[in-house]
Amino acid sequence: MTLPSRQGDHPAAALLDFASDAYLETDGVGRIERSNASSALLFGVDGSSLEGALLSDFVADGDRPVLRRTLDQLADTSAPVTVEFGVTPVERPEVRVEGTLVAGGGRSILCWLVRDRSAGQATEYQLRRLTAELELLDAVASVNRLAPGTAAPVESVVYAVTDLAMRACQSVAAAVVLCDEHLEVEVAAVTDPALDDLGRLGGPLAERARRAVATGAPVFHRVGDGTQEDGAADAALARVAAHWSLFKPIAPDGTGPGVLCILGRGPEHDSRRLARLLARHAGAALGNASLYAAATAHTANLEHALESRSVIEQAKGVLMAWQGCDEVEAFEILRRASQRANRKVRVLAAEVVARAASGERTDRR
Repeated sequence: MTLPSRQGDHPAAALLDFASDAYLETDGVGRIERSNASSALLFGVDGSSLEGALLSDFVADGDRPVLRRTLDQLADTSAPVTVEFGVTPVERPEVRVEGTLVAGGGRSILCWLVRDRSAGQATEYQLRRLTAELELLDAVASVNRLAPGTAAPVESVVYAVTDLAMRACQSVAAAVVLCDEHLEVEVAAVTDPALDDLGRLGGPLAERARRAVATGAPVFHRVGDGTQEDGAADAALARVAAHWSLFKPIAPDGTGPGVLCILGRGPEHDSRRLARLLARHAGAALGNASLYAAATAHTANLEHALESRSVIEQAKGVLMAWQGCDEVEAFEILRRASQRANRKVRVLAAEVVARAASGERTDRR
C-alpha cells in the first residue's frame, strides 16, 4: 500500500513506502490511517486492509496493556517513546518487534516505526550461546590445571566438574559419579544431600544413571512425563524443586565409566547442550587426572625402589668391610637375617647403615 499524500507532507515522506521497517500513522486510540508496504508484510495482510484497522488487533494478547500504557504515556511527553511487544501476523508465529512512537500533527496523529526484532534476538541468542560455551571451556581448562597441585587429582577434578555443572548448566543440583568396570562407585560428588543416595548409585534416580552408563546414551526425564513407576523419581526431583533430570555418560581415558547428573527447572534446551559439552571435556579432564595420578604413583615407586637399592648397596659395603666377605656373601647375610626376623631386607639394611654411622659394629651372620 502506497502512502497517500497529505497536505503539508514533506517530499521525503514518500520514501517511507520503500523503507524496510514498518511505518504507520494512527489516531490516538491506535486506529491505522496510513501504512507502508513493510507494514503489510509484517502483519501478514494485504496493504489495503490495514487502513481503518486497530493496531491492537495485531498485537499479542499479553502485550496489549503495554500498548495501551504507551499510548497514554504520549499525553505527557513530546519525546519519542520506544516499546517492545509481540505482533501476531495472520497465519504466522508471533514476532517480537520494537516500536518507536512519536506524536505529530498537533498530537492527533501518532507516527510508528516498527522494527522486527526476531533476527536481532536470534543473533543475540547465538552470541549468548557462544559466550556460555567459551566460559565453560575456559572453566574446564582451569579444572585441567587442578591435578598437578593436588594429592588426589581424580577426586579433585570430580568435585570441580560437579561444581561447574551447577554454575554453567543452570542446575538446581548436580552430581558426578565414577564407577569401576562392574559399575561399583569409586568416586562421587553431589551438591545437595538429597542426592546422597545417587552418589552411591542407590535411590530412585540410580536406575537412570546406570542406564546412561550402560548404554553410553543420555537419559532425560521430566516430572510428570513418565509412567506410574516414575513417581519415586518425580518425588526425588521435587525434594530439590527440580522439574527435570539429565544423566549424561562420561567416558574418561584411564578410569572406569562415569555419569554427569544435572537436575534443573524451566527450559532445558541450553542446559542439555552445555551438559553435553561439559561431559565431553570432563571426560578428557578426568582422563588427564587419572594419567597424572598413575604417573605420580609410578614415580614414587621408582624413587622408593632407588632409595631401597641405595640403602641395600650401602649395607653390603658395610658388611663386606666388617665381615671380610665379598658382595654376594654380604647380600646372603642380609637375606638370611631377613628370613629369620621376618623383616624386609631394605629395613634391615637401613639398620646396618645406621649402626655403621653411629660407630656400632655387628659380627653376626
